[in-house]
Amino acid sequence: MAGSSDAFMGRLSGRIGNLVVYQMYGKTVVRIRPNNRSKKATGLLKASQDDFKEVVAVLSRCKHLLRLGFAAEAVNRSAWNAALSANLKNYREAENKALGNWLQLSKGKGDMADDWQVSQDQEGRLCLSWKQLPRENSWPNDKLIVFILAENPEAQALIEITSAQRRHEQAVLDIELSKMGKTAEIFTAFIAADYNGNLKPEGISNSVWAGQLNLE
Repeated sequence: MAGSSDAFMGRLSGRIGNLVVYQMYGKTVVRIRPNNRSKKATGLLKASQDDFKEVVAVLSRCKHLLRLGFAAEAVNRSAWNAALSANLKNYREAENKALGNWLQLSKGKGDMADDWQVSQDQEGRLCLSWKQLPRENSWPNDKLIVFILAENPEAQALIEITSAQRRHEQAVLDIELSKMGKTAEIFTAFIAADYNGNLKPEGISNSVWAGQLNLE
């Protein structure tokens, strides 16, 4: 793929031979149409394709989460593309492919907390706790974001910007979890109280895996 902020003959679009030209985020983009292949991919190419399919399958359940989590990274590209790029890199570098080792649902310069604990109380509510150490890019009133990814592949991932603040070091969420299967992966992040997503990486933190919740 090639890109330019100004096409050499104006704003082009359409097909030129095996080239496809179109406009995206203010740039002229040129792609080469792939040739039909009669042979199946093998070796490193097959492994690369498999990695891509695995990451896309997971992220496809989280599109609505990524629009917020990667808004600050969507510069000359979509939040989806920013998230795909980051997660594909994470996946390929992770020795253990469990979700908690590679999946990232938000990206920013805000600080995170430590020692996350996840559980359910007797009423079935989701309970979280953490330890907040003094850090440069954090504010006591930052809000907690909770991302929930169910074991059930047909269940849509959930996101909730809670009323819990960074300084509280605990939160209890009344969320319906019964349709999510046997387990749910819990990810968390913090977001500035006045965050609007417009190129403010310092206003949101990288997400972290807080733990797996057993729903049986």
